[in-house]
Amino acid sequence: MPSTPPPIPRSQVTSPALLKRSIQRFLSVSAVFLLGHAAASASNCAPPSNAHVAAAELLLKANDSKSAYGTLWRGWRNVPSETMDNYPDWDNPDAGASYRKAASMYEQGRGVVADEFMARHMNWMGSQYHDAEAMYRTSVDFFGRGYRVDGWLWAERAKDCGHPGAIVLLIERSIQEGKTQDALKYLELGIDKGIPQAKFLLAEQYDKGGLGLPKDHQRAFSWYYLAAKDGIPKAMVAVAYYFVKGQNGVSDDVAAIHWYHKAMMAGDRDATTAYAWMLENGRGGSSDKQGAVYYYRKAADLGDNKAKELLAGITSLNRSIR
Repeated sequence: MPSTPPPIPRSQVTSPALLKRSIQRFLSVSAVFLLGHAAASASNCAPPSNAHVAAAELLLKANDSKSAYGTLWRGWRNVPSETMDNYPDWDNPDAGASYRKAASMYEQGRGVVADEFMARHMNWMGSQYHDAEAMYRTSVDFFGRGYRVDGWLWAERAKDCGHPGAIVLLIERSIQEGKTQDALKYLELGIDKGIPQAKFLLAEQYDKGGLGLPKDHQRAFSWYYLAAKDGIPKAMVAVAYYFVKGQNGVSDDVAAIHWYHKAMMAGDRDATTAYAWMLENGRGGSSDKQGAVYYYRKAADLGDNKAKELLAGITSLNRSIR
């Protein structure tokens, strides 16, 4: 049964010496130097895939879900035939990924009836066999259901297996819970491993002067730009906004509309509204009211209330545009 969260000791919240060290490290680090660092899996972590998972995927593509599930069953039970049984083999290296693949089938309703409970159970079993993705998903599930201590436990274990999403989750949870020292520690780890979302989160802290870091638009822009180049849509939006406002010392509408467009193509709703506004107002090119209306409608269909307001405004002033 998930445990109830204990109070956070004061010593875990703030340690001036460690905070100072982490802050100084961020201030001195070279962003360019950190690009390309890869995570290394711990030796006791399960391999991310195996022959059973690969075979199951081929069977699913052939619409043979029964055989796919049987293949995964053999993978986690470590037996050659479904007619055989075996006690759990805790040293079975194929079990973790096999359970996690079955979990994804239940999550997506792929070849089986979608079942949240079974997906949770299969991820939990994959976690017992040290599968990093299963541990990460188990952590997200525990946090989502309010079991904070268990969420931290599995996120830490997934992090120890090099899961980038777990590192990001630990950064975000640390920030949310006001655990500045931990947030800086996990940010440092994420930056060292070159995780794009960690770059974005660091940029946000420089942008607002959080976690004891100075408010520094130049450093914020540098990290936003690196995250944007790595494909983070929200970072692309931030880069575009900086160019619109000139907060990095350079006002450039052409660069701004370029980044809004890239973020929009990546599916960001706010970028779609911003791109439409740039078109309407001729920022970064000639004014295109018709194009603005098209993209305002697109953003409005995605639920952006600001886009709905701007759409109503432009169509009331330009009745020929529909």
